[in-house]
Amino acid sequence: MASIEITTAPDITTALAAVVYGQTVVKHLRHEVGLDAAVDTQHDVLLERKFRSAYDWIEENTGRSLLTQTLTVLFDAREARSPVDLPRWPARSITSVTTYDTDDTATVVSSSNYRLEGSTGASAYVLDPRLVATSSAWSTGREIAAMKVVFVAGYGAISDVPMMLFEALVSLTDGFFANQSKKRRPAVPELVKDAMYTYNVRW
Repeated sequence: MASIEITTAPDITTALAAVVYGQTVVKHLRHEVGLDAAVDTQHDVLLERKFRSAYDWIEENTGRSLLTQTLTVLFDAREARSPVDLPRWPARSITSVTTYDTDDTATVVSSSNYRLEGSTGASAYVLDPRLVATSSAWSTGREIAAMKVVFVAGYGAISDVPMMLFEALVSLTDGFFANQSKKRRPAVPELVKDAMYTYNVRW
């Protein structure tokens, strides 16, 4: 089974601090939970923590990368046959493809031998992102972790995230923050469920 690792993480802190949408999130949540408009560093830190939790939850439950990030995926030999399904939407570009022989010798596949097909835009209704061999198929030697694919995924900045997913992110953050004193997380809001249904990859 393919394993996935985030090699260049999304810059959530910058998104919150520098983008108008991010500032709107903080102001909205501070208002929702009844905080004073004055600067409250302690609560802002907590808000960002809850925002990150909600962000991770939505990515995990949709299979979509919201902010731009670089991902590294290892595929076993049986999964490395063209076309190879990439595990995160929307895929923007392929950085590199590397195969491994039985003696663990790495071979970087020429970019002329593959192309990216499928999900590259913001629409919820697109083809699965796939790595497709072109002029010649790549070959793998070892059975486990036979091919490594590094690719860029995500909609861009927080302002590029589809509004339905963005509103779901705000709503879920709101719920996490408002119920922080409870042992159980709150029920998933209907708005979030609707977004999961529309944009799901693995819901």
